[in-house]
Amino acid sequence: MTESDIKQATYPTGSEIERRLFADPGFELTGMIGGANPVTVEFDVDGFPAAFHARGSWWRVYVGIHGGDPFTVKEQLMSIEAFYDDWPAAGRIPLDEAYAFIEQGIAMFRKIRELSGGNFEKTERRLG
Repeated sequence: MTESDIKQATYPTGSEIERRLFADPGFELTGMIGGANPVTVEFDVDGFPAAFHARGSWWRVYVGIHGGDPFTVKEQLMSIEAFYDDWPAAGRIPLDEAYAFIEQGIAMFRKIRELSGGNFEKTERRLG
């Protein structure tokens, strides 16, 4: 993505949680933001490729190396998945709620890294 693309994608909701997420020095938007069925946000967290997807009744945050399709992570370092609402509500999740779940996923990933002594190998590969 170009800097112009990111500026256009940044702050579509103008909310405080969105500003906080985009101000996090370890968060970098690297691909799609938005959509419906699934709602998708592709990003890096502390140099690791990651994604948020919400579809059907569930939302998911993955951190790791992309494995071929948006719902599979090869060499997954961490994922968090939770029920959102009756089908197909998750596919229409508002971006503010998606950002809140991403923020929770990032916090969990960082805590796991801290507890494991930071033993995760960084990768140059991106989610595709």
